Amino acid sequence: MPKQPKRYIAQWTDPITGKRMTVSFPTKELAAACKAERTKESLQLKAGLITRRQIVQRRQGSDCSKLIAEYGDEMVNRHNGEKHIQATDRQLNNLCRWAGFVQIADFDPAAATRALQKQRKAKQWGSRSYNGHVTTLRSFARWIVEQGKLESNPFAAVRRLPDRETEEKRPTRPLTFIETAALIDATLEPRRTNYSFRLWTGLRETEACKLRWTDIDFDQRTIHLPPSVAKNKSSATQPLTPELCSQLAALLARRIQDGKADRPIFPVKHQMPVWRHDLERAGIAETVHGKSAHPKSLRQTFVTMAVDSGVDPIVVQLLARHALSGGAKLTFGRYAATGSVDRLKADGLAKMAAWWQDQWKAVDLAVAG
Repeated sequence: MPKQPKRYIAQWTDPITGKRMTVSFPTKELAAACKAERTKESLQLKAGLITRRQIVQRRQGSDCSKLIAEYGDEMVNRHNGEKHIQATDRQLNNLCRWAGFVQIADFDPAAATRALQKQRKAKQWGSRSYNGHVTTLRSFARWIVEQGKLESNPFAAVRRLPDRETEEKRPTRPLTFIETAALIDATLEPRRTNYSFRLWTGLRETEACKLRWTDIDFDQRTIHLPPSVAKNKSSATQPLTPELCSQLAALLARRIQDGKADRPIFPVKHQMPVWRHDLERAGIAETVHGKSAHPKSLRQTFVTMAVDSGVDPIVVQLLARHALSGGAKLTFGRYAATGSVDRLKADGLAKMAAWWQDQWKAVDLAVAG
């Protein structure tokens, strides 16, 4: 992989959002100028020389093309793929031109919807192309909100079209042991911890994105799913491996340092361009025998590892939090104590971890031989 160009970090506490901001710049001068500007705003606000509303209005005068360039720098800092960054830059510049957006103050969801519908009709877009532009626009506006230049995301009201490809559920496949190890090894943080978390907890993506740091018990090595998070609206406790706990602790330390510990553990869902970029880095074929490697494959891989490692089928169901039936439902749902079920799940996860180590030993022996 080519060496990433050096980036310069500017950190400050935003006077509008109150959050600790961390932004990278290509030059030291730009980083210093940005920090000086934000510090000046904070001092003026404390002295009563300017109001919060005036700061927001001043920021809304920012040129869209300049903001798109800054968003591109932020994507580079997030280690997004070059093709994804170029596509995002092209889409955003086109969207601003089609809708007539010159400054942030021009942002209007109705104008964006009209522009997208006009382009869809002219260029014969399918729902996938249309929704891709909507997602790009929403992500861009969400980043602007994080910068304190907007109070809310105006494009959250722009509706997506029903996607036929997603309505017809495409078959997915679990990753093999070699593919799983390659994905974790090739992916950069924080996505590496995100993938490891889902691979070793079996949580659904929608569940993982809602969890907060207060849900993790590092001493007991467990994570608690409140009813508002779990798909079946019932609270649950999942065991964590020691290695995963170490990864999460390291991620938490970085979030505390950046002033972002109050946010969800994994606030953003997987985006397919980023997922495909990570697969490419790891040398993993997306489609094999008509089945694709999808972010959902991480949960599939978790269940497959549990079965391959010899975990009892009932315990596999408990770990996956699938609905039990018959006598198992009566036994574990009514009579078994919660602590007993949690111990069964912890033992099952430990068996999976031991199987994982055995697989590594087999690979090492094969390479040595």
